[in-house]
Amino acid sequence: MKIFKNRYVQLHIAILIYTLSSVFSKLASDSLSLNGIFAFKTLIILAGLVFILAVYAVIWQQVIKNIDLSVAYVNKGVSIIWSLIWAVLLFNEKLQVKNIVGALIIIIGIMVINYDK
Repeated sequence: MKIFKNRYVQLHIAILIYTLSSVFSKLASDSLSLNGIFAFKTLIILAGLVFILAVYAVIWQQVIKNIDLSVAYVNKGVSIIWSLIWAVLLFNEKLQVKNIVGALIIIIGIMVINYDK
């Protein structure tokens, strides 16, 4: 698909995948405390975490071939926003005003860095 050839779309897909590792880390933490490290559920979640990180690493390597590393890392700040979304949608956590303000500051910073003169 043509849309995935855009280097910034690829960058943000990589970031989205990276944030899923936080979701699996949270699930693994919960399973570990309830079931122990050698429980089948815990091992499956940990395997999923490793798989997601492997996929992310491959995509990230492709992305940074075409984007300056400094720009790519600044855009990783978007992961905070995805983490907030996952926290609310998957773990029923409450969004606080300070979370929204912090996310807005990050978005503004990313826009400033990415602004082409």
